[in-house]
Amino acid sequence: MIRAAATADIPRIFEIRDSVIENRLSDPAAVTEADAAWFVANGPIWVWQEPDGTVAGFSAGDPRDGTV
Repeated sequence: MIRAAATADIPRIFEIRDSVIENRLSDPAAVTEADAAWFVANGPIWVWQEPDGTVAGFSAGDPRDGTV
């Protein structure tokens, strides 16, 4: 199920972000938990939640400049 991300999802979002190999951040410190909290508050940031409740993925769009 796709749903809007909540503040409680931020640690899992970072686990996922830090585990990717296809689209690694050159500087992982460039995106902070405060940045993720901003997206939760200002959206959109969405998570994919498995039936067992596990968050398995996420996507975010920046309403300031339209980047995804």
